[in-house]
Amino acid sequence: MPVPNPEYDPNWQEVYDYHAGERDRLMDVIRKFNQEEIHDEDRIAVDTQFGEHVDACLDTFRSRCKTVQEYAKWMFESFAYEEKRAESFGIPVALPDYEAFESMDQVCETWSKRQHDIREAIAEKTHSLPVGQPIDAFLPGQPVSTYWRTFNGADIYPGKSSGSIEIPTLVTAQQIDKKFNVAFMLDTSGYGASIVNYVEDCASAMFREALAHDRQQRQAEKSLWKIWRNSTEKELQPSDFRFFIHTPPTEYTRENFSEVKMDFGPQGYCAPKWIKHETIPQSVQSARWHTLRDAPHVANRLQLEKRD
Repeated sequence: MPVPNPEYDPNWQEVYDYHAGERDRLMDVIRKFNQEEIHDEDRIAVDTQFGEHVDACLDTFRSRCKTVQEYAKWMFESFAYEEKRAESFGIPVALPDYEAFESMDQVCETWSKRQHDIREAIAEKTHSLPVGQPIDAFLPGQPVSTYWRTFNGADIYPGKSSGSIEIPTLVTAQQIDKKFNVAFMLDTSGYGASIVNYVEDCASAMFREALAHDRQQRQAEKSLWKIWRNSTEKELQPSDFRFFIHTPPTEYTRENFSEVKMDFGPQGYCAPKWIKHETIPQSVQSARWHTLRDAPHVANRLQLEKRD
């Protein structure tokens, strides 16, 4: 059953025509200001008015349809830019079930997510690395752990005044024998600092945590680690860990998978040397489908935006 649109305005066309006219008139004024390089208070006032009329035009998008279903049909079929691009790459995109929508906000959220998903699909098809096994790490058939983590100042600068830095990343880890392989994925949501700039610090934090855990378990009378560690084995060493950086593909940049070889000094890992690979293990590449919307820092931010 069609759901009425509570924002419907039968006079939406008149409203749109008025604000579109003012928008276009002010755009001509702004062009003149640009030519004469005017940046005074009058220019600021015109820019403000222009923005208000643009927003009013956009508001009529939601007030033009009588029902949520009509709005969904208009929205998805009028703004199908990404769908047309997807078709050009041979990516099939089906239209949603308009009858399933229950609110205007649901239509907008679904449309936005659809555009994001299509762009990701295009990036995946055009800029992904081929799957391969360039190194003896992240071997198929071996267990892999994947989880989101946000490193903070206390993690990377223990015992020091560290400020409010946050470094989100998707961690993919695999243990083979007594060696540990860790891949940090660059978070492309725009939140926090880039793992690429802090790989030594985050690697050092992970090693300190693993070493502390190892020592704690060794001291326990009945340690699970003693199932596979005997008393003659040495404790964890920095060389037991290998670190990698994974940058997912975007519309404009190719996927990147690099090993980061580092020395180890008094402060932790240092002197990174990047070794780029032309293929990527399946377990690392597929881990990124733990999408950004599932990341705790993004989910929390989306909830805050909804409340606002």
